[in-house]
Amino acid sequence: MSKSQHKKRQTHPKHQNRPTQAKNQSTQTKKQSTQPKERGWVLMLAIIYVILHGFVLLGVVVGENGLANLSDHTLIIASTIAAGIVGIVAGIMLWRWKQLGLTLYLIATLGEIIAGLLITGSMLFIFSAIIPFAIVGYIVRMHWSKFD
Repeated sequence: MSKSQHKKRQTHPKHQNRPTQAKNQSTQTKKQSTQPKERGWVLMLAIIYVILHGFVLLGVVVGENGLANLSDHTLIIASTIAAGIVGIVAGIMLWRWKQLGLTLYLIATLGEIIAGLLITGSMLFIFSAIIPFAIVGYIVRMHWSKFD
């Protein structure tokens, strides 16, 4: 091999771009992590729904004619209070872009289903709790890459 061919081989652009490609990728990931995450109005409404739903569940227990008057149904009261608190925490975590918020919302939904089944005994109550969870879950999953 002659010296000119040897020099060409060393300065081949394919070999020179490797370090710069790695630097470009690292700067792109830094830019992505520092860019503010934008939530659309649909995601914002879904998260606000989760938080308000938690407050409504707590209002059902604490209200004037609420479940607190049912002294012999402590499991109903406990599961409703737990579902309300966990729902509020889930909404706050979703607002802060945490994936755990969706799991907590599932737990809150299950607590609501337990309370609803104990109060009404109707299987239709399951659908009234699962359908909002499915809608919120679908909306959140559309933006799942933004969540930590």
